[in-house]
Amino acid sequence: MMLIEGLAIRVFAAGALMLSTAQNPTGNASMSGQWSLTFARSPDTVQLTLHWKIGRHSGNSTMGWLPDQLEGLAREQLKSPGTAVQFRIRREAGTLNLEGFLKNGSGGGVFSFVVNRGFMDSMSTLGFSGLRDDQVFAMSIHDVTTSYVKNIRAEGIGITGNDQLIALKIHGVEAQYVREMKRVGLLSLSADNLIAMRIHGVTPEFIR
Repeated sequence: MMLIEGLAIRVFAAGALMLSTAQNPTGNASMSGQWSLTFARSPDTVQLTLHWKIGRHSGNSTMGWLPDQLEGLAREQLKSPGTAVQFRIRREAGTLNLEGFLKNGSGGGVFSFVVNRGFMDSMSTLGFSGLRDDQVFAMSIHDVTTSYVKNIRAEGIGITGNDQLIALKIHGVEAQYVREMKRVGLLSLSADNLIAMRIHGVTPEFIR
């Protein structure tokens, strides 16, 4: 067990020093980075942090996940006294494959991300062409889907670019929120208006 744990730590350290992007012949980007995991405040939620660098773009993301959303990771492994793990997060934009080591509810390792080429083609059809690797990765992390784009547009909200689309999803601008704002009389909101209101916690109840 000590050997496995030591190996996992060395793999994690190596991943922190070397982070790559590649393009295979089919056009699917393969990216990599590091992850760490701990239990969140809720006993049924884990907190997963991802660290990455893609070209000149780098960042990190920390989100709460239900264990059932982490495909291939058993609840017993989360509470294990020490075990190597491999699990996946599947999104429309692509799939994250994570491997590493967990002990007593926390741990870390490295991940790779493979873009779904079909998603990129569908997004191009919707007017979101020229997506950068880091933008597709962000769309996967925050679960931007083609249905999300269609639902927001159906509410009459224009989206001016890839980054604005990601910002809408990051800040929780859903079609239901737009409809609720219309019901309280705000009928001509732009995407930037909606993002700003979500950032500052503006709710229909506050307006009423």
